[in-house]
Amino acid sequence: MAASRKAEQIRSYEEVRPQYVALSASLQNLIESLLRSEGIRFHLVESRAKTTESFSEKISRPGKRYKSPLSDMTDLCGVRVICNFHDDIAKVIDILRTEFVVKEEQFSNSRESLESFRFGYLSYHLICQISERRYELPEWRQFKNLNVEIQVRTVVQHAWSAVSHIVNYKQDSDVPSALQRKLNRLAGLFELVDEQFVEIRNERLNNQLQAKNSIASGDKTIKISAYSVKEFLAASDVTKLLVDNATEAGFDIYEEGENPYNFTDDETDEDSISHLSSISQRLGLKSVSDLEIALKSANLSIFERLINDDDGDSWSASPAFLAILALIDVYKKAIKKEDLTSNGFHESIADRVIKAAKAA
Repeated sequence: MAASRKAEQIRSYEEVRPQYVALSASLQNLIESLLRSEGIRFHLVESRAKTTESFSEKISRPGKRYKSPLSDMTDLCGVRVICNFHDDIAKVIDILRTEFVVKEEQFSNSRESLESFRFGYLSYHLICQISERRYELPEWRQFKNLNVEIQVRTVVQHAWSAVSHIVNYKQDSDVPSALQRKLNRLAGLFELVDEQFVEIRNERLNNQLQAKNSIASGDKTIKISAYSVKEFLAASDVTKLLVDNATEAGFDIYEEGENPYNFTDDETDEDSISHLSSISQRLGLKSVSDLEIALKSANLSIFERLINDDDGDSWSASPAFLAILALIDVYKKAIKKEDLTSNGFHESIADRVIKAAKAA
């Protein structure tokens, strides 16, 4: 390509690139919102506008000839959706087909087409444009007829892609025979991990449903677990007793699932349910019935003693945390500080709670 023509094409792209930067940011926000509204939990949505350097490199590749790069290239704007689970991919693609005009779909090494002896990462690519319904809105009008490449893959597929790019074998024929078997085995393991994550998630959901059905039917003989404890607290009159007494003592109460302190996804108030399950088992409680009996026997004045202790701090708690405090009161002779600190208690809080329990 003549240097002058290449320079002209680069200048043309530099002039419009800010538009692609704006499009990528808008699309990222839009897709994140669409996924959340449909209840799809995802790992990451990321976006980018092709850099000038990347644009220059692409139009200079041997064998590549673009008459009009700005219209011929479909990846000047790119969005990548990284899903947690493989079966979420179809859901995401359905949303994209509904919300965008899909000009082209490409399935890189789809499971149905990938031959048994080949390796490679699975990824779904859609070339899209803004729908007519959306570009009629003022904030989207500037993006009319602009192409965007949207990739959809799982976390595991993304990991394979990242590593394989470092290894840098694009085709089977490029791979030395000594490495072919290793790469095939690795690709199979990555695919197996994706499948197992789905199975583990489904088993977890099934356990939750079984616990919910058991509690709803009045069966309190089920084993203590995070699932059974959560359903028990949601259905039991004991929870109301705990909340009423704690509120009267001066506690601020919030429900499981609320997030008054802006916890991260990895550190939420729902951890109290898991901690309640763990502490219950540590104390020898086997069934939900055992937990109910213990909670009903608690001296709930522990709430008032905590409010009136020397530190004088206010207390905010979920029902599950109140249940933990009640258990500590019942088993104050057996409970140890390390039982609490190993279940999320700060050392100073553990000291205060044990002191309040033993003051009865």
